[in-house]
This record gives sequence, structure tokens and C-alpha cells, in this order.
Amino acid sequence: MPNNIKVALQVPHPLRKDLFFSCTIKSALHNEPSRYHMAEKIIVLSEIGCSFQNLCKTLARNNVIDKYLNWIFGDGHLVILGNCSDCSGDAIECLWFLYSLEDKARKNGGYIHLLLGKTEIETLNKFSRFSQPRYAINNSLPTKLSTILYDGNNQLFMWLQTKNFFEKIGNILFSYGVVAENMHDMKTSISKINSIVKHYYIPKTNYGMKSTRDTTAPNPDLILYKESEIHQSDIRFMKRFFEAQIIVLGCISSKRIQYMFDNSAIGVNMKREEKKKEALAIHSGRYYRVDKHGIEQEIELQQQ
Repeated sequence: MPNNIKVALQVPHPLRKDLFFSCTIKSALHNEPSRYHMAEKIIVLSEIGCSFQNLCKTLARNNVIDKYLNWIFGDGHLVILGNCSDCSGDAIECLWFLYSLEDKARKNGGYIHLLLGKTEIETLNKFSRFSQPRYAINNSLPTKLSTILYDGNNQLFMWLQTKNFFEKIGNILFSYGVVAENMHDMKTSISKINSIVKHYYIPKTNYGMKSTRDTTAPNPDLILYKESEIHQSDIRFMKRFFEAQIIVLGCISSKRIQYMFDNSAIGVNMKREEKKKEALAIHSGRYYRVDKHGIEQEIELQQQ
């Protein structure tokens, strides 16, 4: 990929077509680390949906971006726990926006962690993944420049391949799903687990090609997503295996962000409560839910 290719994309808006954001196409892509030092402040979202406006509003009220879509979270870390790429609504624009915001965060000492969830697995294994984004039109530019990107969604496809299923920030484990029981006997590192799971679920070929996984064979799932399949023993294993103090989990839906599994995990999935969407804020060793007005409330421990 040539260096410094900058592309302007339309902001999805019901009334205005003159809003756009720009992103510089990355000249190289590298696999994300699996471990990070503890950050002073962390904001966590899950099931961000496919509404560009809702995503930006959530990030703005948590002081992650300003009204011009610039990163203002300093050296803070933004964690997004999967299921943000189901190919509907504004999914393509949401992903391109996170792609562009990633570089802005790093320039300011911050970081964006986009962890893979169930829809990312499904998306990466579909033949036709995304519709093309809506380009901002500039009639003064040569026509050829508008086609250089595409490659385009293939760039997103390759970018998603660099993301992990599990990451640790300090002693906190972040994940959309839960390691299945058939993985419990493995003695390896978090990086190796990510590598194994990615190799199993994600195609190694380029855009338009299917996964190398044999879907006709009786391959057991490596990650659990259904609440009915997840047990206390799975959470205990993950805490022990990943040497985590607590797990922040994205796959179990609830009415509020709350502790679960005897205070061993915090569930942040509020998919069914879109109008009351909360974020998880972590700072000073404490955990807070942030409501739609940006007000923090410390999360109460479950009664034992």
C-alpha cells in the first residue's frame, strides 16, 4: 500500500450530506499485542451497534472525542468488546471511523482495543463482507484517486485480522466471549491462545475468500458466546489461566453494567437497552457505569 493515502468518507446523517471524516490508510498492518501495562483511565463499550451517530454520542459523553470527532482522551484506553461489524446500518462507517481514530489515539499516548466478537467471525468468513463506504466527493481531484482505496474494504478485512479475542490491560482481562471447556487443558500464553483461535476461526486468504476452517467436520467451538453455555467454572478457569483479577465480558446481555459470576466478572453488554446505553469507566482501581448523561456511578458488588 502506498504511503499517506488520505480518504474522506461521508458521516452517516439523516439530513446532512456535507459532513465527513478523513482517514489515512495505514502503510503497514501488524498484529496487536495481547498484554498492556495498566492505563490510568479506561472506557469500555460492547455491542456498539451499527449507528454512527450513537457511537459518536457515546464516545463524546465519555470525553473520548470532541464534536469534531477528534481524540480528546489523552493517554486513556478505549476498549470495544466485539460485535460491531454485522454489515448492517452504518457498520462500515463505524469501522472506518475506529480505524482512523486509532492513529489519533496513539499520537496522543492513548490506545484503542477492538476485540473480536461473534459478528466479526461471521463477517470475516462471508464472501461479500461490506458495502463500500460513502466517499466525500471532491470534484477537483482526479478520478483515479477515489479508486486507490478499494482495495478498500479489503484493507478493513486485513485490519480486523490483526485484532485479538483476548487482551489484558494490567491485571484486567477483556474479552467478548469465554474460553470453551475443550481449551481448559492447554498450557500456553495469552498470545498463543489468540493465535490458535484466530487460526481456527479467521481466513488467512484475501478479501472474498472463505475461511480455511472445515465447517463440515465436527469441530468444537473454542469460544462460548451464549449465556446458557457459560458457567462459573469457565470464569474461574479464565481468571486462573490468564492470571486476571477480574474479567470484563461482552457477550452476556443485562439491563445494566454489573458484576456477575460471584464478582469475578463485569458484564458490559446492554444490547437490549439501546436507549439507556451505558459505558464502563475504570480509573483509580474502581469500576463505574457511565449513564447516557455522562454521570458516573460506582458499580455495586453482588451480595454473596
